[in-house]
Amino acid sequence: MAKTEKKGKRQYSDSEKAEALALLDANERNISKTSRQCGIPAKTLENWAKGRGAHPEVAKMGEVKKRELADKLEELAHQIIDAAPDKIEKAGLKDAMIAAGTAIDKMQLLRGKPTAIINETARNTVARIVKETGLTEVRARQIVAAQFGISESELVSQEVM
Repeated sequence: MAKTEKKGKRQYSDSEKAEALALLDANERNISKTSRQCGIPAKTLENWAKGRGAHPEVAKMGEVKKRELADKLEELAHQIIDAAPDKIEKAGLKDAMIAAGTAIDKMQLLRGKPTAIINETARNTVARIVKETGLTEVRARQIVAAQFGISESELVSQEVM
């Protein structure tokens, strides 16, 4: 990311801040990983994530950047899946599918949708609550859906997308 120098302190544009915050969301709010990927100090990212050092417009721009990144990741997943038959011998089917799955999971995160991991964890939590508390499955789904920030229908569905 480009930066300008001002009194020994690096300055980032609102667009760069928004891109970094979108990447942070794609990385499930992992500040260390995002810092390494984009070359912005972790403390700076942490401050931006808390709304410090960034104009309110950055949050709006971040939402646009997240949608753009999600679209790019969706296209990448399609390209990987389309190329997989030709690349299996070189890269291996497993590697191609891991790359596609990673792109899809990040796309889901950026779009605010649950990933397969979140769905599986949520379903396991429902089962545990029913077993340990005796609550009905419907009530357990309501509790877990609220806890995970997903809809009850997403807990019932086995599909991610």
